Amino acid sequence: MSFQLYKGSFSKSTNTGVPVDQSVTGIVDAAAASFTPKAILFFTTRQAAEGYAANIRASYGVTSGASNSYSTAIGSDDAVESSNTGKQWASKAITILSAGTPTVIAECDLKTFDSGGFTVTWTTNDATATLIHFVAFGGSDLTNVAATLHTMSTSTGNIGYTGVGFLGEFGLFF
Repeated sequence: MSFQLYKGSFSKSTNTGVPVDQSVTGIVDAAAASFTPKAILFFTTRQAAEGYAANIRASYGVTSGASNSYSTAIGSDDAVESSNTGKQWASKAITILSAGTPTVIAECDLKTFDSGGFTVTWTTNDATATLIHFVAFGGSDLTNVAATLHTMSTSTGNIGYTGVGFLGEFGLFF
Protein backbone atom coordinates (compact mmCIF):
# COMPACT_ATOMS: atom_id res chain seq x y z
CA MET A 1 0.00 0.00 0.00
CA SER A 2 1.31 3.43 -0.86
CA PHE A 3 0.40 6.99 -1.64
CA GLN A 4 2.93 8.68 -3.91
CA LEU A 5 3.37 12.40 -4.41
CA TYR A 6 5.82 14.51 -6.37
CA LYS A 7 6.11 18.30 -6.74
CA GLY A 8 8.06 19.44 -9.77
CA SER A 9 8.23 22.00 -12.52
CA PHE A 10 9.11 22.22 -16.18
CA SER A 11 9.59 24.92 -18.79
CA LYS A 12 6.75 25.04 -21.31
CA SER A 13 7.66 24.14 -24.88
CA THR A 14 8.38 27.16 -27.07
CA ASN A 15 7.52 25.27 -30.27
CA THR A 16 4.66 27.13 -31.96
CA GLY A 17 4.08 24.42 -34.59
CA VAL A 18 1.06 22.95 -32.81
CA PRO A 19 0.07 20.38 -31.98
CA VAL A 20 3.33 19.60 -30.22
CA ASP A 21 3.94 16.91 -27.59
CA GLN A 22 6.05 17.60 -24.51
CA SER A 23 7.18 14.81 -22.18
CA VAL A 24 8.00 15.42 -18.52
CA THR A 25 10.03 12.73 -16.75
CA GLY A 26 11.74 12.15 -13.42
CA ILE A 27 8.65 11.74 -11.23
CA VAL A 28 9.66 9.91 -8.05
CA ASP A 29 8.22 9.72 -4.54
CA ALA A 30 10.00 10.50 -1.25
CA ALA A 31 11.65 7.05 -1.34
CA ALA A 32 13.01 7.81 -4.84
CA ALA A 33 10.62 5.28 -6.41
CA SER A 34 9.39 6.14 -9.90
CA PHE A 35 5.60 6.07 -10.34
CA THR A 36 2.89 6.64 -12.91
CA PRO A 37 0.64 9.56 -11.95
CA LYS A 38 -3.12 9.12 -11.61
CA ALA A 39 -3.86 12.85 -11.29
CA ILE A 40 -1.87 16.06 -11.75
CA LEU A 41 -2.45 19.60 -10.50
CA PHE A 42 -0.78 22.34 -12.61
CA PHE A 43 -0.15 26.01 -11.77
CA THR A 44 1.82 28.88 -13.29
CA THR A 45 2.20 32.65 -13.08
CA ARG A 46 3.43 33.06 -16.68
CA GLN A 47 7.00 33.76 -15.56
CA ALA A 48 10.11 32.08 -16.98
CA ALA A 49 11.60 31.71 -13.49
CA GLU A 50 10.49 31.99 -9.87
CA GLY A 51 10.36 35.52 -8.47
CA TYR A 52 8.31 38.71 -8.52
CA ALA A 53 6.70 40.29 -11.56
CA ALA A 54 4.38 43.14 -12.46
CA ASN A 55 0.76 42.39 -13.31
CA ILE A 56 -1.18 39.26 -12.45
CA ARG A 57 -1.17 36.10 -14.52
CA ALA A 58 -2.33 32.95 -12.80
CA SER A 59 -3.34 29.60 -14.25
CA TYR A 60 -4.54 26.47 -12.49
CA GLY A 61 -5.38 23.14 -14.04
CA VAL A 62 -6.15 19.59 -13.01
CA THR A 63 -6.29 16.32 -14.92
CA SER A 64 -7.27 12.79 -14.01
CA GLY A 65 -6.88 11.46 -17.54
CA ALA A 66 -6.83 12.46 -21.18
CA SER A 67 -10.56 13.25 -21.27
CA ASN A 68 -10.86 14.66 -17.73
CA SER A 69 -9.01 17.98 -17.58
CA TYR A 70 -10.15 21.43 -16.48
CA SER A 71 -8.33 24.72 -16.09
CA THR A 72 -8.92 28.32 -15.18
CA ALA A 73 -6.74 31.35 -15.87
CA ILE A 74 -6.88 35.03 -14.93
CA GLY A 75 -4.98 38.11 -16.03
CA SER A 76 -4.93 41.72 -14.88
CA ASP A 77 -2.51 44.54 -15.62
CA ASP A 78 -1.16 46.95 -13.00
CA ALA A 79 -1.28 50.74 -13.26
CA VAL A 80 -3.34 51.09 -16.43
CA GLU A 81 -5.90 53.80 -17.03
CA SER A 82 -8.58 51.48 -18.38
CA SER A 83 -9.11 47.95 -17.19
CA ASN A 84 -7.10 45.16 -18.80
CA THR A 85 -8.50 42.03 -17.21
CA GLY A 86 -9.58 38.64 -18.43
CA LYS A 87 -10.47 35.13 -17.40
CA GLN A 88 -10.79 31.76 -19.09
CA TRP A 89 -12.19 28.34 -18.20
CA ALA A 90 -11.41 25.38 -20.44
CA SER A 91 -11.46 21.60 -20.69
CA LYS A 92 -7.65 21.66 -20.83
CA ALA A 93 -4.90 20.55 -18.45
CA ILE A 94 -3.56 24.14 -18.29
CA THR A 95 -4.52 27.41 -20.00
CA ILE A 96 -2.22 30.48 -20.09
CA LEU A 97 -3.30 34.07 -20.83
CA SER A 98 -1.26 36.86 -22.46
CA ALA A 99 -0.28 40.25 -21.08
CA GLY A 100 -2.26 43.32 -22.14
CA THR A 101 -5.86 42.50 -22.91
CA PRO A 102 -5.66 38.84 -21.83
CA THR A 103 -6.22 36.24 -24.53
CA VAL A 104 -5.38 32.52 -24.61
CA ILE A 105 -1.80 32.09 -25.84
CA ALA A 106 -1.05 28.55 -24.67
CA GLU A 107 -3.02 25.53 -23.56
CA CYS A 108 -2.51 21.80 -23.52
CA ASP A 109 -4.23 18.47 -23.11
CA LEU A 110 -2.90 15.51 -21.17
CA LYS A 111 -1.83 12.93 -23.73
CA THR A 112 -0.65 10.13 -21.42
CA PHE A 113 0.34 9.29 -17.89
CA ASP A 114 3.72 7.57 -18.26
CA SER A 115 5.93 5.52 -15.96
CA GLY A 116 7.89 8.21 -14.13
CA GLY A 117 6.20 11.09 -15.94
CA PHE A 118 3.52 12.32 -18.31
CA THR A 119 3.10 13.78 -21.79
CA VAL A 120 1.03 16.83 -22.71
CA THR A 121 0.04 18.06 -26.16
CA TRP A 122 0.14 21.83 -26.70
CA THR A 123 -2.83 22.71 -28.92
CA THR A 124 -2.19 26.46 -28.73
CA ASN A 125 1.30 27.74 -27.96
CA ASP A 126 3.49 30.82 -28.05
CA ALA A 127 7.29 31.02 -28.16
CA THR A 128 7.69 32.18 -24.54
CA ALA A 129 9.26 29.81 -22.04
CA THR A 130 6.97 29.65 -19.02
CA LEU A 131 7.72 27.82 -15.77
CA ILE A 132 4.89 25.42 -14.98
CA HIS A 133 4.68 23.83 -11.54
CA PHE A 134 2.84 20.58 -10.92
CA VAL A 135 1.95 18.11 -8.21
CA ALA A 136 1.60 14.49 -9.37
CA PHE A 137 -0.45 12.02 -7.32
CA GLY A 138 -0.24 8.23 -7.57
CA GLY A 139 0.29 4.97 -5.72
CA SER A 140 -1.78 1.90 -4.95
CA ASP A 141 -3.69 3.65 -2.12
CA LEU A 142 -5.08 6.14 -4.61
CA THR A 143 -7.81 4.02 -6.19
CA ASN A 144 -10.26 6.56 -7.62
CA VAL A 145 -9.68 10.03 -9.05
CA ALA A 146 -11.92 12.34 -11.04
CA ALA A 147 -11.61 15.85 -12.40
CA THR A 148 -15.08 17.22 -12.93
CA LEU A 149 -16.78 20.51 -13.67
CA HIS A 150 -19.66 21.73 -11.53
CA THR A 151 -21.79 24.85 -11.75
CA MET A 152 -21.68 26.96 -8.62
CA SER A 153 -24.96 27.25 -6.77
CA THR A 154 -26.67 30.63 -6.61
CA SER A 155 -28.42 29.84 -3.33
CA THR A 156 -27.25 29.14 0.20
CA GLY A 157 -27.17 25.69 1.80
CA ASN A 158 -25.50 22.36 1.22
CA ILE A 159 -24.66 21.19 -2.29
CA GLY A 160 -24.36 17.55 -3.29
CA TYR A 161 -21.70 16.72 -5.89
CA THR A 162 -22.66 13.49 -7.63
CA GLY A 163 -21.92 11.62 -10.81
CA VAL A 164 -18.27 10.71 -10.33
CA GLY A 165 -18.99 7.03 -9.68
CA PHE A 166 -17.44 6.68 -6.22
CA LEU A 167 -17.60 8.13 -2.70
CA GLY A 168 -14.84 10.71 -2.42
CA GLU A 169 -12.58 11.21 0.57
CA PHE A 170 -11.03 14.47 -0.61
CA GLY A 171 -12.15 17.36 -2.81
CA LEU A 172 -10.23 20.30 -4.24
CA PHE A 173 -12.19 23.22 -5.65
CA PHE A 174 -11.07 26.27 -7.63
